[in-house]
Amino acid sequence: MDIYELNRINFRSLLKALSYPGDEFKLWPVYDSFLLAAFATIVSPESTYYLEDQEKTKELAQILVNAQPVSLEKADYIFCNQFQPHLLLKAKTGTSLYPEQSATLFFCPPSDLSLPVCLKGPGILNQKHTNLPVSAEFIDLFLKQNQNFPLGLDVFLITKQGTVIGLPRTIYVEVR
Repeated sequence: MDIYELNRINFRSLLKALSYPGDEFKLWPVYDSFLLAAFATIVSPESTYYLEDQEKTKELAQILVNAQPVSLEKADYIFCNQFQPHLLLKAKTGTSLYPEQSATLFFCPPSDLSLPVCLKGPGILNQKHTNLPVSAEFIDLFLKQNQNFPLGLDVFLITKQGTVIGLPRTIYVEVR
C-alpha cells in the first residue's frame, strides 16, 4: 500500500475518532510508527508542527512532509511519543477572533493507564461510560484548557496497539 492510500485510510480514522469521542479506530503505521502515521496524514507544508521524539523520527517526519517545525507554543499540531499532560498548558488555544488557530495534540499514552470516565457532548447520545488511557491530571488539564469554548484543544490518543481515540474540545469528561 502506498503512503497516499495509507493517509486516506488514516484520515478517515482520525475524523471518526473526533466524531465519536471515546471510541477506538484503527490506524495503519507508517515506517512502523502509529505517531508518524498521524503525522503524515495531518501535517502539510502550510501547517506548523512540534514533534517531541527521537532524532530518527524527526528525520523521517521531515522526509514525509515539507513543513517546518516550530516551538511548542506556536505549533498547529503537537506530536509526543511520550505521555506528557503538562504540554496541554503550553499549547495554543486560539483567540476570541480566531478560535481555529488552536493546537491539536497527539499523545501516545502508556498501555498501563486506564481511567474510568463518563463522556458527554456532541457525538455521544446522552452519556458514555468508558476507560481512557489517561491520568486524572490529564483530564483536569484538558478541561481547564477547554473551559472557554470555542477556544480550546483537540486531542488524539494513539495506543500502542494502533488505535486512536479522539477528545474534541466540545466534549466534557468526568472521572468516575
